[in-house]
Amino acid sequence: MLIFAHRGLSSDYPENTLLAFKMAFQKNIDGVEFDVQLTKDNIPVVFHDFKLNRIFGKKGYLSDYSYNELKNFNLPRNQYIPSLEEVLNIIPAKVMVNIELKGKNTAEIVFDTIENYVKKKKLHKNNLIISSFNLKELKTFYNLSKGKYKLGIIFESFPFGFLKFAKKIDAYSINPSIYFTTKKLVEKAHKNGLKVFVWTVNNKKNHQKAETMKVDGIFSDNPFRLKFV
Repeated sequence: MLIFAHRGLSSDYPENTLLAFKMAFQKNIDGVEFDVQLTKDNIPVVFHDFKLNRIFGKKGYLSDYSYNELKNFNLPRNQYIPSLEEVLNIIPAKVMVNIELKGKNTAEIVFDTIENYVKKKKLHKNNLIISSFNLKELKTFYNLSKGKYKLGIIFESFPFGFLKFAKKIDAYSINPSIYFTTKKLVEKAHKNGLKVFVWTVNNKKNHQKAETMKVDGIFSDNPFRLKFV
């Protein structure tokens, strides 16, 4: 079972920052997961929330600000919101990367960006998974990539009827919440050639549940600790 560092090593360092990712890599984690949104001036950045209030205590949405404005919002340990390229630049070749298309209109710019890295052999396409709750963005990405990259469908509730859409985009995985994942769902996905990666697994109980259901991977804020549970 693969373990992905959710937003980097976010339990110990400011989430979705270069430091959080670097520390995850030092811990020899299987992979990392992060979210991509667009700034006001259409720069793809790595940030989870649509709004800025939880992280910065500021009003408004990330998309209300330019990239330069956002970089001036300091996080602990002298960190800041990084661009997608800044994060991709520090990823070791062997690490798996799950990129979530979080915001609208992210499919095309993420596709163009990773294509550039893959062509320059800075990333290997087999180590990339592009996922989203937004089925429209996933469909757009599929049309652009023509099946070149692995795609994952994220679910927040029980994924009724997921197989039909999964077949449309030749999905690689389903990524359901641990709370709506059942052994029956995992078996159905596996029977249809789909991997199952669940989120967000942060304690021993849910880690054991994931192992019992034989999921293929988990996303965790505490990945290093779970490796030794």
